[in-house]
Amino acid sequence: MANASPIIELIPSTGKEEGWRRFLDAKGQFLKHQLPTRHELMRIHELVTPKAGFSDVPEVGKAEFMAELIVADRPDFEKKFKQLTERLAREPYQGKEDIREMYTYICATLVDLCRADTVVQAQESFNGTLRQLGMRTIRGNGLPEIVYHSHTCVYGGDDGEPAHVYHGLSTGLREVYAALCDKRDERMRNAQTLDDQIKAEAFFQTVGTRSVHPFFDGNGRTFLAHLALTLDRLGHPVSDYQTLSRLARGLTTVTNQLLEHILDDTGVGFLGELDSMMFNLALPKRQEHMARLRHGLDHAIHTGVYNRYTNAAWWQVKRVLLREGAVKPSDYEKGLFEAEAIAFRDYPDAEERGLVLVAIPQDERQQLSIQGKVSYHIDLPGVHIDTETGQLSRGNRK
Repeated sequence: MANASPIIELIPSTGKEEGWRRFLDAKGQFLKHQLPTRHELMRIHELVTPKAGFSDVPEVGKAEFMAELIVADRPDFEKKFKQLTERLAREPYQGKEDIREMYTYICATLVDLCRADTVVQAQESFNGTLRQLGMRTIRGNGLPEIVYHSHTCVYGGDDGEPAHVYHGLSTGLREVYAALCDKRDERMRNAQTLDDQIKAEAFFQTVGTRSVHPFFDGNGRTFLAHLALTLDRLGHPVSDYQTLSRLARGLTTVTNQLLEHILDDTGVGFLGELDSMMFNLALPKRQEHMARLRHGLDHAIHTGVYNRYTNAAWWQVKRVLLREGAVKPSDYEKGLFEAEAIAFRDYPDAEERGLVLVAIPQDERQQLSIQGKVSYHIDLPGVHIDTETGQLSRGNRK
């Protein structure tokens, strides 16, 4: 992607096992002194990711980093967008008809207009912090403000297919992150059973990892370490990194499905390659995008409308404990294993591919969906699906 920021690669995806060892070394302290999740997750991120900050940004990326810090989510965006259109009317782009060169010209023009009344300071460290680009002060506009990066997740683009891009939340990220963590803690406090406790963490995993995506990078390993810590606190430690990595494949499938559902419900959707490249320049459109996305994430956190994904993630966690003999299966869970055996009989590599059995109510029929890169639908006699939550149960429909 032409606009895929190098920022997202600043915390390398290498060294995962070293970060895992650092987390295991510190786990005793976490178990001894439990912090609110909003603080604990940041501490975990600091442990599992290698040190990185603005000084580590390649020179070619520093200009883009600073441009986003200067321009993104300005409170005076209407004024600056008007100035941009007036400048471009007076000084139109004179180069060849190359969309990327035109984008570079327009971006440089916007940065020039904003720089005149803006003072910025880049974030020194990316570890254990949210996606903070740094601090910005707009002269005559009040106090300094924290500016957050809008992360991008690129889907498709293989085999000649067009890529589509998710642009994550920047405005309101701190508040949404705090609400997510606090809701997780509230659900954990109110949990009456082991399943309730696992679902509290499953909710946190499904909404947080992909849709909120609070950190520049290393989100997957950070949330997975938090899951391991939670299971340890519940008396069912899973410390093997490979076991957790296999579990992560199924959780990733569920979190991707939830993200698509949120984007459909909010009308935000994925962006095509050209729209994605122009995202930071179309200031009014970006503002509307962030407002809609913020509403969708708040809805996902504070209501149970997406419980089917929480239930699917709960099963991905619970089945690991069942397979390792940590707990005994209920009749319901035995039924889920039977359903998986039927659904995956033609997919011996289902776990490696991250295929997941998710309840999808459709046309009032009892239907399951195998969710992965491709969705497969099957009907299972004797399995009832709650049309509100998507939860499976054995027996006839009432």
